[in-house]
Amino acid sequence: MFVNVILLSCCLSLISAEYCLGSEEESLLNDIKSALQTLETRLKDKSLRCSPGWKEYAHHCYNFISTPLTWNAAERACRKIGGYLVKVDDESESNWLKQQANVEERSYWAGAADFTEGDWRWIVDFSNVTYTDWHNGQPNNSGGHEDCLEIKKTYNYQWNDAVCTATNGYICESEKVNLKVTNCN
Repeated sequence: MFVNVILLSCCLSLISAEYCLGSEEESLLNDIKSALQTLETRLKDKSLRCSPGWKEYAHHCYNFISTPLTWNAAERACRKIGGYLVKVDDESESNWLKQQANVEERSYWAGAADFTEGDWRWIVDFSNVTYTDWHNGQPNNSGGHEDCLEIKKTYNYQWNDAVCTATNGYICESEKVNLKVTNCN
């Protein structure tokens, strides 16, 4: 079908280059061009996928890594594999992350920090943290040095402000990538 559309489009292009098209032919040519654009868009969308080992949710990819690292080391590790520490945008995403985190049963770093006390920002774009899922009494800056966002196992995966030099697993997030689509036949 796709090849037929392309061939027809090429034929019509050749015809239109040598002859004047009537309104019916012009309309048909426009319909074919529109169909080609729609097909191209659909194919482009289907080629956007998550890299192997990453989980897909709502047009983003996530990698839950259990290796314990400090917050700074976790952010660097995410960057090395093409992502960033997770940015939690809404309750739906938060609930999905909790579900996934519960499989490993550990705490994870997320990508927010308050290096200016009380001003929580996402490290990926320095935007303000607007959606929150803090555990009761958090953030509390206990000891005056809790500046990094932890999704804490013992708080039922609600948020906690933690000392950035502590070690946790971490969640990397990335945009879908354009993976090469091959025909295996």
